[in-house]
Amino acid sequence: MVQRGKSAARDVPAYGLSTAIVLAVAGGCGPMTTRVPVRLLLPTPAGQLGIRAPLPVHAAVLITDELTQTAHQRQRHSVLFEITAGAAVESAAVETFSEVFQSITVVRAPRIARDYDITIVPEITDLDPQYEWDPHNKVACEMTLRLSCLDRQGDSVWVKSATCSDQALTRPTVQAVGSVCGAALVLAMRQLAAELATDAAFSRYVASNSPPGLPAQRGQRPESSAAPYALENRRSAALVDFRGLAITQAEATILSDRLRVELARTGRFEMIERERMTELLAEQGFQQSGLCDTERCYLEVGRLVGAEVIVAGTVGKLGRTYSVNARMIEVETGRIAAQASYDCPCEIDQLLGAMAIIAERLAAP
Repeated sequence: MVQRGKSAARDVPAYGLSTAIVLAVAGGCGPMTTRVPVRLLLPTPAGQLGIRAPLPVHAAVLITDELTQTAHQRQRHSVLFEITAGAAVESAAVETFSEVFQSITVVRAPRIARDYDITIVPEITDLDPQYEWDPHNKVACEMTLRLSCLDRQGDSVWVKSATCSDQALTRPTVQAVGSVCGAALVLAMRQLAAELATDAAFSRYVASNSPPGLPAQRGQRPESSAAPYALENRRSAALVDFRGLAITQAEATILSDRLRVELARTGRFEMIERERMTELLAEQGFQQSGLCDTERCYLEVGRLVGAEVIVAGTVGKLGRTYSVNARMIEVETGRIAAQASYDCPCEIDQLLGAMAIIAERLAAP
């Protein structure tokens, strides 16, 4: 957060941010600062993680008055953004974690939160909106979200942070800043939810602390019930190594291997292992000079290894942001069955955790 200095400040009405900038710099205003109130907007539903076996936990999301009323301040040029995020954080957390846990409830006080097995405490630790005026007309926002999970005694059992960003090539307005920062919030919330849902240590904690009447294991069903995705209902799938853009092909291959594992974990695919693919392609006399990076090549590989769908994509770096783009193609028809993308202003090793998010998005019905 940025503290106000001693320079004069004035508020901007609820019209476009572009007007605020003009007011701030026109007429030799000098140190005059224009305060711009911004409310975070959620441009897309924050859920849709595709998790079908929620953790057997009655969880609460702690949304305090402090979180609701706090305005995150960040100064850009002569504009002082004052961003209110409480309502958006609440909505994003409820939509997202209702897929992770058996039930989710919003509480306003820590003492009430202790009535629940797990309390989720979201906190925005950094929020950085940016804009560019003509000729670029660009709005961007980077956000760091910290998520703490507390037990009934208020002790922390899981804490992680995620930094995500979003941008839009659009005229800088108050609404555009709110929407882009809201999109960054959704990305960070989804990333943390996916990491929590697939964290083996947290799952073991839940299994050992499940209250009476709840399943002892995640996703446990009565013996008479059918599994959500029986083997005969899974689609055979192959994965062609990601193409690396501004990263090494070895790094792209490591991420490809992790995505193969995560796709298998969704339970929706019968993945063909890399070694088996190599054997099958050799038996068929398939020869490819260089990397397989065309749709024609993808479909040919899929046909030769007997896959119903094939996954391919790219991992690249632009500036300080890594970008993953993946698509799933039906081998018989060539139709794109699913697509997923993920941007991360982070170190490349953090993309390993992002492969679970990509897998869930590709597996979503």
